[in-house]
Amino acid sequence: MSDGSLGGSTVTVLVADDEALARRRVVELLEAHPTLQVIGECDTGTTTLEAVRRLDPDLLFLDVQMPGLDGFEVLAQLAPEERPIVIFSTAYDEYAIEAFDVHAIDYLLKPYADERFEESVRRAEDALRNEHADRARDRLTPLLEDASSGGANRTGADGYLERFAVPVRGRWVLAPVESVTWIEAAGDYVNLHVGDTTYLLRGTMIAVEARLDPRRFLRIHRSSIVRVDSVRSVEADEHGDYAVTLEGGERLRVSRSCRDDVLERLGLRW
Repeated sequence: MSDGSLGGSTVTVLVADDEALARRRVVELLEAHPTLQVIGECDTGTTTLEAVRRLDPDLLFLDVQMPGLDGFEVLAQLAPEERPIVIFSTAYDEYAIEAFDVHAIDYLLKPYADERFEESVRRAEDALRNEHADRARDRLTPLLEDASSGGANRTGADGYLERFAVPVRGRWVLAPVESVTWIEAAGDYVNLHVGDTTYLLRGTMIAVEARLDPRRFLRIHRSSIVRVDSVRSVEADEHGDYAVTLEGGERLRVSRSCRDDVLERLGLRW
């Protein structure tokens, strides 16, 4: 591995992606950086693992979903001293990794703009220039342990989700579940309402509800899930229909199919 100082030295780069066009684009963008030298390209996880060990690159552009081994499995098989600085890339926003710290290693969501790519390169160069490579690799460790253990760190000890990772303009925004006031169905997506901000996340209400702690979240309608401790009041009209008002002032209808469960969970019926 080169010294990574960028003080006249070359930073070696390995590009791993199962799509030839995606690899070509990365290589072409890297050609604008004379201090970065592409020393190899890989199209499977297995060949990537072999190439990292054989070529010892400073920087690895790594696709998440590849044949053989996925990107996280590749890194999980490398010893800490073998791991280069990594910039992950994927075309699928469902690979939102809740424990991922975007300030440690970057994550490009395809298709990304040239400017977003350049920002990732600058982060990698800064890490090498300031001799932060070891720190970056150390901060990878919890993520790799997470991948190799089946996602234990993505959720709490009880197995329920602790944070949502939401793709926003090529970055991941991490939203702790306790910050989410309510969740709203939006076709193949859901809207996460966090204070005055709404995040759009791919997924169905059934899939999201299954990952939430039922002691903390409550389905009040086929289109609505609320955080229980955000409910400030419950109202009933003359027809026996109910609605809840949340801490932010939102007033949401309770469906008749959910009514009994909602009233019981909120202590209004026992």
